[in-house]
Amino acid sequence: MDTMAGQLEELMREGKLRDALCLLDDAILRRETSELWNDWATIQYQLGDPKAAEHGYRRAIGVDASDRQATVNLGLLLLGQGSTQEAEHLLEMHRHTLTSEETAAIGAGNKSANSFNPLDQEELALNRLPRRPRLSIIMPSNRSGLAPCARIFDACSCSSEDVEIIVRDNSGDRDKRNMLSRISRENCRVLSVESCWGVENYLETFRLSQGEFVFCIADDDILPCASIPQLVDLIAQHSADMSITGITGDYVIEGQSWTRLFRYQGLDGATAPARVGAYLADIGANAINYSVVRRSIVSGVASFSRTLPLWFSFTDQLVAFMYLCSGKFLSVNRLLYHYDAFNWDPPERALQSDLQFIHRHGLDGSTLRLMWLISALEGSKIVLGKFPLLDIPQVDRELVAMQWTKVMFARFLQTVERTDPTALFDREAVALSNKWKKPAEFNLDSLLADLSEFMALSNKDAGDRYFEFWKS
Repeated sequence: MDTMAGQLEELMREGKLRDALCLLDDAILRRETSELWNDWATIQYQLGDPKAAEHGYRRAIGVDASDRQATVNLGLLLLGQGSTQEAEHLLEMHRHTLTSEETAAIGAGNKSANSFNPLDQEELALNRLPRRPRLSIIMPSNRSGLAPCARIFDACSCSSEDVEIIVRDNSGDRDKRNMLSRISRENCRVLSVESCWGVENYLETFRLSQGEFVFCIADDDILPCASIPQLVDLIAQHSADMSITGITGDYVIEGQSWTRLFRYQGLDGATAPARVGAYLADIGANAINYSVVRRSIVSGVASFSRTLPLWFSFTDQLVAFMYLCSGKFLSVNRLLYHYDAFNWDPPERALQSDLQFIHRHGLDGSTLRLMWLISALEGSKIVLGKFPLLDIPQVDRELVAMQWTKVMFARFLQTVERTDPTALFDREAVALSNKWKKPAEFNLDSLLADLSEFMALSNKDAGDRYFEFWKS
């Protein structure tokens, strides 16, 4: 913790608030403390997000009701917002310990309290920070050739005062790098980096962004720039409403020999079960991951995802699942994205894409038979408590876990014959599949033990890590 505190202090001194926030996200995921939540909330306040700050201070008090600093900070924040009754109650609890600065803020009333800054504003040189863009469009790019360059040029043309573009190319293509080096546009950054795993490239690209909302796009898809001004307007209208997680729209989904126009219905439901139920009714190409999402939500989900012991091809659906559990999605009601689904169509290509993830972790190809059973386990574990930033009632958690398990289990039954002809442990995979086709009880702990033991047949370290991560 001392090392982290030193890193946090250095980042704050350098004015790198977003890097400090990412550091705190990771620390909170490892172990919640009221002090971490207080620091997290204070940085959110500095970044101009009082709703997130209020959430953080309340969470700090929830972890430790005796936390004096979080209580005072929340009181001053509420006083500045005009919620005087609750503010006075909170501040009275620590009346005898108030500093001269805190007392002055209270005495001066709403105006001074509204300008109160728990972290010295002058010290952090916030006045020198550039205006925060409303929307960050990020593109982790790995493909070579002219086509991805065209997509990148299209995306860069969308930059404006309210919209920043971040492209991080790890293809290693020299010609592509030379072409991209010619891009010069305000609020647009194009970086060429060494080869790395796609997940790492995505996380690093996101880390560079600053917008209130983030829109991740792929370098083989098409972004209709005409929709961007409307997106910015929606963000401006609803950014203060913390019940809004993101914005979707219409999607053109392109397969090998078909085209589909798709729009999600019901993602603006007031409860997590309503939204997840609507999503699972037509999961399609999982276009939620190609929608605009509130930065704080992306940050929390990305920090958690970074800790996962294994990534499968369905992990993107778990990401969408966490987004939907976190809040409502509005619709821009026009074309938002053109998605190239060729990597997943036809079924033979989808099978090979699935196997790439499985083989990357040194697992046997027969894991294909169990893939959606694994998804059922992970989604249920996430919503029942493994993802600590999820703030929904326990009854909703249990209902959403049932919804997820039901759909994933049905997929498991439909795809249980999928396997790899070169698999070494197919007999064991068949036996385990048969055991779970009609379980006497769908017990998550028993399922975890069975799946971890099976994974350990081909990679003991992976099986052990998997069990240790998901057992709690």
